[in-house]
Formats: sequence, C-alpha cells, structure tokens
Amino acid sequence: MRFIRFSIISLLAVLSLGSCLKFETVFPYGNTVAYERPVRTFDNIAVSSGFELIVTQDNSQEVVIEAKENLHQYIEVEVIGSTLRVYCRRGIIFGWGAVVRVYVSTDYLDNVSSSGGGSIVFDNLWVGNKLDIHVSGGGDLFGDVDLISLDVSLSGGSKADLAGFADYLNINSSGGSKTWFNYLESLDCDITVSGGGYAEIYAKQNLHVNGSGGSKVFFKGNPFITSNLSGGSIVNKTR
Repeated sequence: MRFIRFSIISLLAVLSLGSCLKFETVFPYGNTVAYERPVRTFDNIAVSSGFELIVTQDNSQEVVIEAKENLHQYIEVEVIGSTLRVYCRRGIIFGWGAVVRVYVSTDYLDNVSSSGGGSIVFDNLWVGNKLDIHVSGGGDLFGDVDLISLDVSLSGGSKADLAGFADYLNINSSGGSKTWFNYLESLDCDITVSGGGYAEIYAKQNLHVNGSGGSKVFFKGNPFITSNLSGGSIVNKTR
C-alpha cells in the first residue's frame, strides 16, 4: 500500500511538471533576411533544432543567421566556454517550412556538432590538423577536408558524404546511419558500424572494422584488414 501511494504521488508530480512545460509553435512569414550576430572567439560549434550549418574557413570569425524575419527573435546565439551554440529558444517550436541557416566563418575548429536533424556543410576545403564531427537525429554532413586526423560520429539515421584527405580516420556509426567516404582518402581507418548501418570508405594502409546488427562496410584501396563482425555484418572490397 505504501508503494502504491508513493507511485501515485510520483505520477501526479510528473504530470504536474509536464503541464508547466508549454510549447509555442511559430510559423515563418515575411522576407528572408540575414543578420550578423556578434560573438567572442570560439573553437567549437554546436547547432541544434534542425538548423543548417554552413562552415567557411576564413581568417576572421563571423556568425550570420539567415531566416524569415519573424524567426530571428527566437534564435539564440551564444558562446559558452569555447563553444558557439546556436539553438531555438526554450519553449518555442518552429512550424512547417521554417529554414534557419547558420553561416560561420572561422580559421580553426576542434569540434563541430549538429543535432535534431540539421546539416553541416563545409562550404570550402577545410584544412587542419584534427577535427571531430558529431551528427545525430537524422542529420547530414557534406564537404571537402584535408586533415591529419578526422573523427566522425553519426547516429539516428544520419548521413555523411565527405571527400578529400585524412591521414587517420575514425568513424562511429549507429542507428542505421550511412557513410559515403569512398572519395575521402585515408592512410589508416578505424570504423565501428552498428544497427544496420552502411559505409563506403577508402583506406590505403590499415583498416579495422567493428560491425554488428547486419551492418555493411565496403572499402577501396589495399589495406591490411582486421575485423570483428557479428549479426550478419559484412566487410567487402568494392569492385
């Protein structure tokens, strides 16, 4: 009886809390306008709410937001620590047809992430030593890179298509995500794919594959291969 009373009280508390969380749907209207947002220096970018991130490598840092004019007041842009964060204000949901583009110019980045079904696009060739990229919630990743080390994490059915060069490439793909890196030339590659994921990669020297849940990995090049496969996963050379 005491357990039942506690469970009922807990349920009422959760329902009461949920009733306080009210969301407002804002539909886009008016002209599409772009505004520069002044920010202090940053080394990382985290974009959420399904926004599109377009990154350009340039000597100066600049952040420009493009959207319908009525949406700008609900788009938050701030730097916390060394991370530029761009997201929709709490309690606000953008309605059908809302497109928010985040244009970022900078010469250096450590980490870039996108969540909520957004996209990351490298508008020009991104050159650097090391870069970590995280895409979740069915997002997309596109662009050209030239790096010493590249770490890519995909989840929730996300898709990635990169070209260029990376001496060392590490890929972690889950939730049925798909990777097309057959034009991204790497020397050494470590890849982990799960949940029915699909990957095409290019490795010249060494390739280590962890595959589970019926995942498929296809590769170009003539690397030395080690693998740990389960659940009907495969690794094959492309023709």
